[in-house]
Amino acid sequence: MSITEATISEAREFFVCLYGRQEFQSLDVLRAHLWSSGKSDLRSLPPTEDAFRLHVERALYQLALYKQAQLANPLLPPTTHFGRQIMNNKLLPVMMKKAPKPDFIKTVYCKCKKSKCLKACTCFKASVPCVVGCLCTGAKGKCGRATTALDDSSSDEEL
Repeated sequence: MSITEATISEAREFFVCLYGRQEFQSLDVLRAHLWSSGKSDLRSLPPTEDAFRLHVERALYQLALYKQAQLANPLLPPTTHFGRQIMNNKLLPVMMKKAPKPDFIKTVYCKCKKSKCLKACTCFKASVPCVVGCLCTGAKGKCGRATTALDDSSSDEEL
């Protein structure tokens, strides 16, 4: 039993569509964008990329268990390889490895959408790069001054 990246990608694509934001390829970036757009209630945000992956792993393991339920000796991999851990002799789910709140805190966001952040951009005036919190999302195709982007490496600290 193995989980392919294609499986994770298709599940992620479906999940991103639930939020009506198909332009985002990462749940972490979508989460950061929604957080900075004023949706500061964590319950209304999508899960972090790692929490989503761990949930998919647990769900697929449960599916494999159901598919082999009729067998006297099912052949299943260790549950600790699929989003669970043993703590105090109990098998517990690993909920997430990253902090639930996006790391970056920025006070300046632009509302540029058509001008590609070149003329009257508030980020330009403040001498800061556009980020996913801006309406342009800091994407190179939408923002003419995108120099940095929020990626998974900026918030990989484990809790």
